[in-house]
Amino acid sequence: MVESRTGKIKYEVDNAWINIENIGNGGQGFPFVFMAIVNVNEEHYGISTLIVGHNLNNFNIDKKNDKHVYMEFDARYGYTSAKSWFKFSSNGIDQCINGYWPKNDDFTEEQKIAIDKFGDFLNSSPENFALNFHHFLDETNMIDMLLFIEMIYDWDAVAQDIEIVTYDLKKWYFLPWDKDTTFGLNWDTTGLIEDSEIKLVIDYEVEQNDSKPWHKTYHSYKDDVEERYKELRDLGVFSKENIRKILEDFSNRIPNHIWDLEREKWEPEGRPYDDNLTFDQILEWTEKRLIMLDEHFNYK
Repeated sequence: MVESRTGKIKYEVDNAWINIENIGNGGQGFPFVFMAIVNVNEEHYGISTLIVGHNLNNFNIDKKNDKHVYMEFDARYGYTSAKSWFKFSSNGIDQCINGYWPKNDDFTEEQKIAIDKFGDFLNSSPENFALNFHHFLDETNMIDMLLFIEMIYDWDAVAQDIEIVTYDLKKWYFLPWDKDTTFGLNWDTTGLIEDSEIKLVIDYEVEQNDSKPWHKTYHSYKDDVEERYKELRDLGVFSKENIRKILEDFSNRIPNHIWDLEREKWEPEGRPYDDNLTFDQILEWTEKRLIMLDEHFNYK
């Protein structure tokens, strides 16, 4: 999705460095993931992934600049377990807001005031949201995140596990993380979410407390959302074939004899836990979901 962009902003995390010498220092704002083969005592243990974590350099965070903030929002926590963007305020630091930089105890008053202003904006009326959108948010970033959430059925990211960065305490960027509830998969190892392939993640008819930014972005820029969706479909970014290519790219990094060892070790233990979770399931799921999304986003 990022590589297909043609507008002003290519990578959200590079935006802060436009006028600084070290532009393009490698930060991309989402996880680097590598396939890994784990051996214990020289015997095959399992296929896994090695993931670069919350590295400040990956978000181009300058620790000497008090205007730089990198944090994560998770609306499950706080004064109630109900997910709500009303929790997004400086009072939520150390509860539903976790600071990677600065750390929770080190937020300055200026940073807290900026967080409160952003939270007030996110929870404001649709009219105020549309009027002040470009002061607080980037259109490219928000539309792509909304479509990304819908494409992979990322109900997690609607109000949790969202990385949020700013480089001036004015404009904020939402970035993806922790994708363990995608393509219809339940987080608790109970298999697939029923009918997830034909359900929208966000209720676009009625604004819900857990999806306020996405609901209002959609209605503020509906034509632009649909135009971007069409672009991603026409380019093949949103396609069954592209998902197949990504799956094969990861799978082919592991030699066939290692896959054989994996099955020999784990199938007797009842793993993987669900025979339905296969490449074919993901591809069939994607094909059905695109039919539904095509209709919703008026793709022709």
